[in-house]
Amino acid sequence: LILLDSLLQEEMDKLLPNLSRSEIDKLGFGTHGVDEVTHCYCTLPDGCRLALRVWGPRGTLDMETKWSLIDGEQGEGTYPTVLEYLPYRKADWTAERDHRRHPWLASHGYVVVRADMRGSGDSDGVYYDEYLQQEQDDCVHLIDWISTQPWSSGKVGMYGKSWGGFNGLQVAFCQPPALSAIITLFSTDNRFEDDIHWKAGCVLGGGMLSWAATMFCWDARPPQPQYNKDWQKVWRSRLEKAGECLVKTWLEHQTYDDYWKHGSVTEDTSKVAIPVLAIGGWHDGYTNCALRMAQTLPKCQAIVGPWSHNWPDEAIPGPNIGFMDECLTWWDQHLKGVDRGYDQMPKVRWYLCNGVVPPGPSVVSWPGQWQAGDRSEGGDQQVYTLSDSHRMVQGNTGLTSPVSVSFSGSAGLTCGEWLSFGAPDLPGDQRVTSQFQACWYSDVLENDLHIYGQPVISLDCEVDQQTAQLYCGLCHVLPGGGARLLTYGLLNLNGLTSDRKVTPGKVYTVKVMLDAIGYTVPAGQSLQLVVSPGSFPTSWPSPVLTRLTLHSGTMTLPSVSVDKVQEEEIFTHTQPRLGPSKHVEVLRKATFDRNLSYGLSDNARCISTKSDDGCKYYPDVDTEIDEVNEDRYTITGDDPTSAVVFSSRSCLITYQAHTDNPIKTETITSSWMKSDENQFLLTNSLVTRLDGVDFFSKTWQETVPRNGI
Repeated sequence: LILLDSLLQEEMDKLLPNLSRSEIDKLGFGTHGVDEVTHCYCTLPDGCRLALRVWGPRGTLDMETKWSLIDGEQGEGTYPTVLEYLPYRKADWTAERDHRRHPWLASHGYVVVRADMRGSGDSDGVYYDEYLQQEQDDCVHLIDWISTQPWSSGKVGMYGKSWGGFNGLQVAFCQPPALSAIITLFSTDNRFEDDIHWKAGCVLGGGMLSWAATMFCWDARPPQPQYNKDWQKVWRSRLEKAGECLVKTWLEHQTYDDYWKHGSVTEDTSKVAIPVLAIGGWHDGYTNCALRMAQTLPKCQAIVGPWSHNWPDEAIPGPNIGFMDECLTWWDQHLKGVDRGYDQMPKVRWYLCNGVVPPGPSVVSWPGQWQAGDRSEGGDQQVYTLSDSHRMVQGNTGLTSPVSVSFSGSAGLTCGEWLSFGAPDLPGDQRVTSQFQACWYSDVLENDLHIYGQPVISLDCEVDQQTAQLYCGLCHVLPGGGARLLTYGLLNLNGLTSDRKVTPGKVYTVKVMLDAIGYTVPAGQSLQLVVSPGSFPTSWPSPVLTRLTLHSGTMTLPSVSVDKVQEEEIFTHTQPRLGPSKHVEVLRKATFDRNLSYGLSDNARCISTKSDDGCKYYPDVDTEIDEVNEDRYTITGDDPTSAVVFSSRSCLITYQAHTDNPIKTETITSSWMKSDENQFLLTNSLVTRLDGVDFFSKTWQETVPRNGI
């Protein structure tokens, strides 16, 4: 296996056009040669042009500007099309990942279209917000255009992760006739309950501003001058019309209103009537959705691995799977009508992580085993009752006296990133922060406990303020005392009342749903439950210092018996197979650092994250890109109104980089989010420069009233 991996790496280190036929075969390519069209347009009914990059079997694309990427068989007839539809710049930013996947699929007899959305990349128009009806309408028109092209069989599939997974579901909801199946990775069916902005009515402190800042900078980047002679005019139009950070809009919608209902396919799951393959990961922020959609969508199958927010053939933690082979099997079944046995596959395939790895910021590959079945949670239940002396027992011996805990600014300091990309960003040892929370411990387990699904915490509790929230975390206590955070859940208590005010001293009976997990706690080890009235930066703090009193409670864990499942029986190919890397020159390597500082003179605590994406040169478009992202989450003492999040993003793009007339552009954003007892306080600053001269700059200072938040 080591020798085989070494040989495959040699092929992957070579440029795709330089590979021999035997080298291409080893990487799993099909028999067709592949042509690539690096840039063309689809014109929408209103005249807006969407920029496309297209790959297809050799000789089938009737477009003037194309080049032969892979030698092989000539294409004949028409082919199904797979569409990926994103705002992430086809010419450079996604070019590396596209190059490894899309030609691979095209060699198996597919046309692959990668489209820049309206207002992004090299497309015309302006982009105003994520998942608007305009975005979906444009895609419906694009699918109709694809289905009528001379090379098209009339069958179209959509594929994508994160944004591309979201809009695949949303466009399927619109039911364009040619759309026949989708593959959606790390997406959601409910934009309010399971997305990066809110969770159970609480603001995600580690997600809301960070994501808004990311798109603030993304939307302000200029298009490629070589594809648009009026690129400066297009750039300025985007900045003037839609350059604003979206955090204000997202904070203004504090309940599941029409804003969030739009694009949430849970509103009518019957409308997503085509086959759906939903993929999730235990270390991703979108953990619950794939499992839920496997039960609620009419024709949905799910795969949930140990992965973070990345493709299943390269995500960390592993183990990885042959994701492209899995896609090929799915598309053959649903776009070509070839019986590849997918209809006989189990509804859910999921990975059971074996809890033998100590807590730490990263896991390269989880020991464990794949499982398969038709359920999205275990059929058995283990119920623990909160008892005295910090114990939780399997019986009815409850608390004889209440347990109280106040909000602490230190309770969330060992949280992980909400959206992990596999960097060293997982939660740290929870012993550091559990002292600031109410804790209960189980007895040592007599047998292995295999948890599968969403744990449920049921509590009878009261608070001393009119605005309050709950944080519940489930931990695995390992030999030697280390505690790994397995999963957590939030609940805004104000969402329980029609006037969005909690009555101090009133006992409320509540349920907190924790995120789904697939995890084995070995015999001889124990569980820990932590409960607190907030955990910054996981959630934004309530407006005043809150004391939570717990009168009784239970924890219900869905569990399973382990089956022997052969990976070869549930996956087309167990090892990743995809194309070689695109030729890109790395001028500065990417780095990632996440640190905690604890002020001994001012009692300020700060989690800081710096993601330096490095500097790269893309020879095919003569473009150099340098990106750096930073986030800081600060709180002083236990004062909830001292919480501050700061996010900065910088992107330096040099077009015509290796010519005598380089075009140097800079896009720099800075965003602050604070709050007092009554409102959120937002400051967003945008600076753009062209060849060192200010091009467009603006600062926004805004407030958003708090309504039971």
